[in-house]
Amino acid sequence: MIHILVAETSPLASQLLADGLRRSRTPKFEVSIPPSLSPDACLAEIARTRPNVAVLALNLQNEPLSAMEVIRDLHSQGVETKCIVLLEQSDRNLVIENFRAGASGVFPRSHSPQMLARCIESVHAGQIWASSQELHYVLAELRKAKPINIVDAKGRVLLSVREAQVVRLVAEGLSNREISQHLSLSEHTVKNYLFRIFEKLGVSTRVELVLYSMARREEQQVVPRQCTVPMLAR
Repeated sequence: MIHILVAETSPLASQLLADGLRRSRTPKFEVSIPPSLSPDACLAEIARTRPNVAVLALNLQNEPLSAMEVIRDLHSQGVETKCIVLLEQSDRNLVIENFRAGASGVFPRSHSPQMLARCIESVHAGQIWASSQELHYVLAELRKAKPINIVDAKGRVLLSVREAQVVRLVAEGLSNREISQHLSLSEHTVKNYLFRIFEKLGVSTRVELVLYSMARREEQQVVPRQCTVPMLAR
């Protein structure tokens, strides 16, 4: 059972979407709606209930781009709920900014409820949901940015063996709790490792870390088997 929070542009739209998802046979969803659809209320409800996945309208209560602010705040609070943002159209800048904020997927409203159920299942499994064109937008933008410094000026590797293990497990879609269990560490220690990794590599979210890794691999044209990035292109 996957716990989902749905926050659409209105209570009626939220209820219709929630009802549609509840009818899904595979996978099965437990769907909740926040008591208010304001950005602050959505943030508070997600932080309180910790759903597996949140499906958010881009403009909550008609506040422009408010879903991105909610996602940024969730990341700053250490909430591991994965977020999918509903878009009216696949606008290049909106796609880039949503992934930069930390969204795990973007989903066009024109697609079917069955496709949304598939999107939620994939994101819950640790994948990134984007069409081939949307992924192209993001990778093209990342190539313009300062590259990740994997080694220092003397060619020494910046990441320790343990940090590299954490990066690999993040890329496989594992949560902090799952990483802590896999490496026999406390969740607090995993968070400290991630803080240092973000600082060393110049990234700020888990999604950005995975996407930067994808951009780097594309440039190198060599993808190590053990570091396969989970990604689903529609």
